[in-house]
Amino acid sequence: FHKTTDGGVTWSLETDIALPAAYAGSFLDVWQPVFVDTTSAYLPVRAVLSGDDLPLLIYRSYDSGESWVFRSAVVNGNAVDFVGVDEGFAAADSGFFHTTDGGLNWSALSTSGITAGSFFLKVDFVDSLHGWALTTPDDYTWEPLEFYRTEDGGATWVQLLP
Repeated sequence: FHKTTDGGVTWSLETDIALPAAYAGSFLDVWQPVFVDTTSAYLPVRAVLSGDDLPLLIYRSYDSGESWVFRSAVVNGNAVDFVGVDEGFAAADSGFFHTTDGGLNWSALSTSGITAGSFFLKVDFVDSLHGWALTTPDDYTWEPLEFYRTEDGGATWVQLLP
């Protein structure tokens, strides 16, 4: 994970991100950070462990990305989005989740309206109520793609495509 402070002219390796002992030795896939204001950001990191477990580690920065603190892991997390300093949404193989404490705890939400067994590819929320999800019933071919909208914070979903 690299950062820039001069608009991309130079980059430096971020070295102060501590990996919890349970994930030591795993392959890491660092995703794009999600900045929610000028000082608060979240960094999703996929840990690839032996077996089928793919936890999505959630880190938080309180200082514009200067340092990162581990918050929690979403078991088999596929997508995450934060809409505020403490509020976010995550999709996983086991369902759809909501946090109001900066990713320390996640509460399961309904996926009413989304085809049972769908694999979440992406979630995007603009506020606490309004969001979209891209899913597929086949996580190997990603066909067909299905697109959903929620206007009640993920309690119910309406299919927009196909």
